[in-house]
Amino acid sequence: MYSNRDIFDGELHHFVVTSDGTNRIRFYIDGVQDNTSSSFNLGSGIDAPTADITTIGCNGESFQIDEAAFWSRSLTDSEVQELYRRGANRIKYQIKSCVDVNCQCQSYNSAPQGSETDCDGDGVPNNTDTIDSHSAKFLGPGGDGNTFYSELFNRDNSHLTVSCGDNNTDDDSNVCLNDEISVSNSPLGESPNFEFASMATSANPINNRYFQYRVVMESEENTACNSQACTPSLNRVEIGPNPRYFGGSPSITSNTPIPITTLGSIGFQEVGSCTPGYQLSADGITFYYFDGSNWTIAANDNTSMTTTSSQVQNNLQSLGEQLTTGSLYFRAFLPSDTTQSCQINQISITE
Repeated sequence: MYSNRDIFDGELHHFVVTSDGTNRIRFYIDGVQDNTSSSFNLGSGIDAPTADITTIGCNGESFQIDEAAFWSRSLTDSEVQELYRRGANRIKYQIKSCVDVNCQCQSYNSAPQGSETDCDGDGVPNNTDTIDSHSAKFLGPGGDGNTFYSELFNRDNSHLTVSCGDNNTDDDSNVCLNDEISVSNSPLGESPNFEFASMATSANPINNRYFQYRVVMESEENTACNSQACTPSLNRVEIGPNPRYFGGSPSITSNTPIPITTLGSIGFQEVGSCTPGYQLSADGITFYYFDGSNWTIAANDNTSMTTTSSQVQNNLQSLGEQLTTGSLYFRAFLPSDTTQSCQINQISITE
């Protein structure tokens, strides 16, 4: 059919042959109809419902076909273009979880104590420390930065096989390379949805306060979109589960003291399904909680040493003089098991 013309030019192409509804066929290369070779008389027999197609290719020609598909009807121009764009436009994702707002640290080292500017606390800043095991790194489905989530993994979990221990081209049983992740069946028809738990164990993000993702958009050089380059687009990203909340008990401490001469009552406007806990302080350093009998010094950020809003109100009279005159600071804990919303809108004090 292309006796004097090499349509492939030694490069990878997307090639579609479809009928025009009569006894003629149309050729599409990279989503665009090839008008130089688009009128061939099929003759009789090949377009019959009982036709037996056993050969794909041309006599005397040699080329490799990566994937082939057959349709029971003719495709329109727009459908051919969308098929091409489905493969030519690729959107890939990687994720990471962090303990700091700038998403530099996956965790803080305990000894020496790390911080958001030096995750492992070794004295080398994050931006120059290349061996910090506590730093947050972007991960793909294989558990490291060498793999990406893509439409290829938009499948039922039963159609994904993760075998990091195969060690075909590496010796790390915790990280999967591409040849250790296999897929079967076909991608799901709906928008891509990735469940981290179905990938490599090391790909599961740690349950931290902050989550970050990055998107890589790839596009073949082509003019299949009205003489413009066909580029991928991303309209929305949704992080699940929904609803979702941070699992744990972060604390909020007031920085500015509240001046008081006498303390009559404290009111808390709480919103959500959690039960916040409170600690009170006169200097912003030493905090107290009600242990059921007395107001006792609380260990720093100890979530078990807190007082509910009703306990605070009911036991104001037993507060020591140091907490009822002068200055007052609050520390509030917002516990959640990831399904509970937890919010404090207002704290009011009357004298």
